[in-house]
Amino acid sequence: MFDIRPPPPQADMFSHIDTNGDKMLSKKEVSEYMKEQARAQGMPTYDKKWKKHHKMVVTNIFEHEDTDEDGVISHDEFSGPKMTYHDEF
Repeated sequence: MFDIRPPPPQADMFSHIDTNGDKMLSKKEVSEYMKEQARAQGMPTYDKKWKKHHKMVVTNIFEHEDTDEDGVISHDEFSGPKMTYHDEF
């Protein structure tokens, strides 16, 4: 048997990370989101080793996602789950 119901919607991660609502993700916004997630899982975000790893991960995210290399990840560049924005008429 097949389930023909539509799948549940994905979480809009872009808007969740974009705390100032400018449709751009700064390094600070990405970093803070990652720290929040790590704290929720009980990781030692105060640890020197963790901080070094965290900085490397944020750098890697921007190397991969910031395709135009302008220092922010735009809505179009973001490869994770996001809502589609439509221009008003």
